[in-house]
Amino acid sequence: LAAAGAAGGRRLGVVGGGGAEYEVHFWPGRQGLLDGTVAFDDGRRLAFHGFTASVLGGEIGRSAPVTVAGVDEESDEGGVRFRHRLAGYRGAFDLVGSLSVEEGVLHARFHLDGAPPHLPFRPVHLEGIAAGPWDRAARAVYAGHGNVIVEPEAFTLPFDGHRLATSFVGFDFEEGPSLVMAVDVPPDHLHVDPRDRHYSLHAPHASTWTLIPADDAFEAVKRYREVAGIEAGEGVERLAGRFVFDLWGGRYAESAAALQRAFRYGLTDAAVIWHNWQRWGYDYRLPDIYPANPRWGSHEELVELSAAVRRAGVLFALHDNYIDFYPDAEGFSYDAQIAFRGPGEPVWAWLNEGRGAQSFRFRADTIEPFLRRNLEWIAADLAPDSYFIDVWTSIRPYDYFTSEGEFFDRLFTRDRWAEHFRWIRRLQEGGPQISESGHDQLIGPVDGATANHLRVGEPLPGRYQWSVWNIRCAEAERIPWIDAAWHDRFILHGAGYSTRYQAGLDARLHGIYSDDYITTEVLCGRPAMVPDPFGRDVVRKYWLTAALSRALALRQIEAVEFVGGDIRRQRVAWSGGGEVWVNRGEGDWEVDGAVLPQYGFLARVPTEAGPVTASIERRDGTIVETAHSPESIYVNGRQTTGAMLAIRPRAERFEDLGGGRAAVGTRWECKVPIPAEHVAFAHFTDEEGEIVFQGSFARGGVPLEQTGTFEADLRFRVPDRIAAGTELELVVGLYRPADGRRLPLMGPDDGGRRIRLGTLRIEGSPGAERQLHFTPHGPYDDPLLARHNPEGTAVDFGPVRTAAAVRITPEEGSLLVVPLPGERPAEVRLDPAALPWPLDAAGTVESIDEEGAVLDTHTLRRKGRWVVLDVAPGPFGYRLLPQAE
Repeated sequence: LAAAGAAGGRRLGVVGGGGAEYEVHFWPGRQGLLDGTVAFDDGRRLAFHGFTASVLGGEIGRSAPVTVAGVDEESDEGGVRFRHRLAGYRGAFDLVGSLSVEEGVLHARFHLDGAPPHLPFRPVHLEGIAAGPWDRAARAVYAGHGNVIVEPEAFTLPFDGHRLATSFVGFDFEEGPSLVMAVDVPPDHLHVDPRDRHYSLHAPHASTWTLIPADDAFEAVKRYREVAGIEAGEGVERLAGRFVFDLWGGRYAESAAALQRAFRYGLTDAAVIWHNWQRWGYDYRLPDIYPANPRWGSHEELVELSAAVRRAGVLFALHDNYIDFYPDAEGFSYDAQIAFRGPGEPVWAWLNEGRGAQSFRFRADTIEPFLRRNLEWIAADLAPDSYFIDVWTSIRPYDYFTSEGEFFDRLFTRDRWAEHFRWIRRLQEGGPQISESGHDQLIGPVDGATANHLRVGEPLPGRYQWSVWNIRCAEAERIPWIDAAWHDRFILHGAGYSTRYQAGLDARLHGIYSDDYITTEVLCGRPAMVPDPFGRDVVRKYWLTAALSRALALRQIEAVEFVGGDIRRQRVAWSGGGEVWVNRGEGDWEVDGAVLPQYGFLARVPTEAGPVTASIERRDGTIVETAHSPESIYVNGRQTTGAMLAIRPRAERFEDLGGGRAAVGTRWECKVPIPAEHVAFAHFTDEEGEIVFQGSFARGGVPLEQTGTFEADLRFRVPDRIAAGTELELVVGLYRPADGRRLPLMGPDDGGRRIRLGTLRIEGSPGAERQLHFTPHGPYDDPLLARHNPEGTAVDFGPVRTAAAVRITPEEGSLLVVPLPGERPAEVRLDPAALPWPLDAAGTVESIDEEGAVLDTHTLRRKGRWVVLDVAPGPFGYRLLPQAE
């Protein structure tokens, strides 16, 4: 990079983001752009050394397949353009590359000219472009749905909806500036290697690259979203801000009834995605999906489920898949339908292990007849008003061959998928189109996705090691990266399927209903997502976040600040004056009078109707949650309730019965009843969390629907196949056979809603020599208790004082107070003078059921300035009425 320090060079123009300006200079090399030097200069010169380009399996100019025979400069008004004359075993052809400053950003463009025609399985195309080494290291890297990685070691991050996800990345270079790099085709990966000062996307095919320096990476992103030319799809406005019921199990009729209950609690600014309904079962015999699978009810019941959801004003989307083709499906043909990677090598796709069924990768050019057939059937009676196609924004659009070797590139694949989404949207008269995870290459044709916002760190044992970015670095944190560019153009829901987000961590502390997860949704301004049609946590999450999500819908992120340079203390500024503060650090953080614990947040957003605020904060030493809008007040003093804080299993005694048989005496403390239709299970698992064998509880098992302390014997036999010296962990839990859902319990959770009870060590040969040793886990201080209010101490929320969780909404001439489902008895005090709605004349209260029928009427109590309401199990809510004259 010595040339970058020399005088001269060609000045291409001025670029920059956030008001900063950088002159762009270029020094050609002997091989034109490939070994030239590009520099950005505002007094702090930052430079990189050309570009690498690969064709025919090798890097141009640096390996045998292709050499540079010569370089010709061509006229290019406003920039530089070089024709690199190439020579290789397939003949002579050219790589054309250019640099130009347009709209205040630097563009680099590359394509092949005069390339020889493709031979079967031997195409000639640009296989990779990347920026060369920089003149200094990057201190931090930004990528994907949102992670900042500080002082990383070398890593490669593939492009898909789980990892790289964005076709733009950011770097904070040592001594400045920051820079955003973007490409307009689906990239292969991001590669970082500080030893070589290599920081670049790698992407194939004819492409346009965009480079934008700025004083701050998020300022460069703002500039990128202005010039990228990416527009929102027609369904974005309908989808934006909607809470999502992401439902993978359950019977049609029962789930419809559960959703109706949720709607009565006000959960209607929403969308329902129904995944498991396909004729032969989920991910089996695709693309044969119609009519509905009778395992979950009749086809007519699914029709009614769709209709009931839509009658409530809630969007209804069905799950579909055109990535996996199963050999037993109608129309399957390797020669006519399946993508190949080479001669005689079909691309294997999803393996349905439970049914022993291996699928193969669909060719993008053969999908249309199957998709249109299915959608026309579905539209005729199921009538969804939105649609979910799995994988298409999770997997990178792929290059492939036909069985005869004809080549289709990833741009063809991407564009065909885009056409299909647009056709479905027209069929549904503007219905929003949704996919999985959400990379940014299909924004416009696709309106949104169920996000997968994974973390950086060391993977933990278990099934979901793949869902952690295994990158060594000084520190890393989740950030609103993709949202900073596309929040108003691509509606990401949630922060990931719970098992992927928590990735082996305790689900109660890091799963989809946890403060950790909710705070990530709020940090990014995303509508919340839940996996259940109804429940206490479903309602709680909606009441806490829905008004905020609606207030932030279709706004843009204006700035992201790491307060005090701490990546775990973030402030996000939104267009229209909204502000969100998020604390992901271990210590408390005081923000404008609010104390934010770890995974706490404070949000304030002005709207035309009035301010919207929400928080998870510490008040009077207790972590609580609040949400205020012109339509409602929600407060939650987090008094202990529910199984996850009130049902605790333990192992207390062990007996080796000989011959590999044994018994563990378990003790279950139930402060609340175990719900009906649940069954206790026991798994002995390996270090990856996989089940090696199971035990069974004695007849009668763990009593249901009772409170108290109960003992239950667990018996098991160790299979002969297990070798001496093996150690296994005993984990137990409760599940509902109807849908397989596990109940969250109190104790050391292994990340799968299973409580760790102890370790079993196996010695000796099978038979009489077999010896078993069991070590129960010792005392455990459950960290979840620190995030709740186990003593039930009343918390002062200003207009409300309570330990309970209630929502207050005005009705004509009255107020409606509704507790969360399953709320324990508690006192709720209301201050009439502090409420935004009149309550001075309130004198009576009606207890009502979910249908609004009156169950009881009595006189309100008063204590000083407070109106006192006693919340009890049973009623849906309480209507506060004016005193009769």
